[in-house]
Formats: sequence, C-alpha cells, structure tokens
Amino acid sequence: MEADTDRSFDAVITVPGTFSGIASLGIRVDNNTLVGIEFLDPDIIETSVFETKVKTAVTTKANTSTANTRHPVNQGANKNNKPITGYAKEVVNQLEHYFKDPGWCFTLNLGKEGTAFQQRVWNKLQDIPHNKKYTYGDVAKLLSSSPRAVGGACRSNPVPIVVPCHRVVAVNGLGGFCGSKNKNSKKLQIKQWLLEHEKKDGARR
Repeated sequence: MEADTDRSFDAVITVPGTFSGIASLGIRVDNNTLVGIEFLDPDIIETSVFETKVKTAVTTKANTSTANTRHPVNQGANKNNKPITGYAKEVVNQLEHYFKDPGWCFTLNLGKEGTAFQQRVWNKLQDIPHNKKYTYGDVAKLLSSSPRAVGGACRSNPVPIVVPCHRVVAVNGLGGFCGSKNKNSKKLQIKQWLLEHEKKDGARR
C-alpha cells in the first residue's frame, strides 16, 4: 500500500493493537456525509485518535528523486495537529467504538457513489450480521446476479469497514479485498484481521 498523493483526507488515524502495524485509515467526508475510507501504509503516518502528524516524508509521484511532500491531510482538519472537527470527528468516534466493540453498529450518513447494481450490493452487505461470512455466491443469489459481479462491486466499495465487504469471502478462502487477491498482501491481512476481530463479538454471546 502506498500513499496516494493525489488525495487529501479529513482525518488519518491508526488503530490500537495489531492492526496498527498493517494500515492506517484515511477518512474523507463531504459536509455531513462519509464518502471514503482508504487503507494507508502505517509507516507514513503517526497518529493519535484525534490528531495527525507526518512521521516519514513521502516521495511525490511527480518527482521520485529527492523531492518529498507531506502526506496530503486537509489543513482544516489537522493543521498543526489540531483536533479533527466536524463530521470527520463523528466518523472517527464511531470507528473507535467499532475497534473497541466488534458488535458496534454504524449510524453514519454514507455518500456511496456507484452504479445502481453497486448500490444494491453495498446495501445488501450492510445486512450481513457481525461475525457472519457470506460467499460471493450467497450474495449473488440474494440479488439474482453472479459471484463475479458481486466481487466487482465489493472491490469498488468506497467505505470499507462501515460497508462490510470484508464479510464476503470465496468458497475456498478469503477471496479478494479492496482490489487485491494476493493472499500475502497487506489488504488481505486487513480482511483477515477484521474477520478475527468480529469473532470476539460472537465469543461473548
């Protein structure tokens, strides 16, 4: 995972525990709507829950020699490590609840731009209970579609975790996650981590 220097984020946070060694979360909002969550390389950003600072300089795509740039965090949210404000703070609060309690139910306003079919898939994903896994075929049957089409919609999910595409797996394995099918990739490590995290909720019941 590399930082995308063409994007900016209203908040960038790390998660306590093992997850922090795998990825940080870049959060984007539009007014009172969550529009994006992206997984970032944890070596780039060092954060506390409500403050963000650059730990390591990031090389720009335009100049890969010696020119470095700060990771593009929106100044309105994080300038000089000031607390994150506005709807980004609400998103961070709810994500923090989820990572403390895997049974947490998100109540966020989502701006999910996509095709009519993608919207149908993303809505169906939100019906999958915590600590449950559906196969791509399971979801396809519910929507009278195909596993491949469902996988494509999962790959395009703009707000992973909140819309739990990690709960959709292959018949014989994890399947893909956020565009990666490499079982050794950090993205598949994230998917496995999220599924293991949610098992804790089932163990308490």
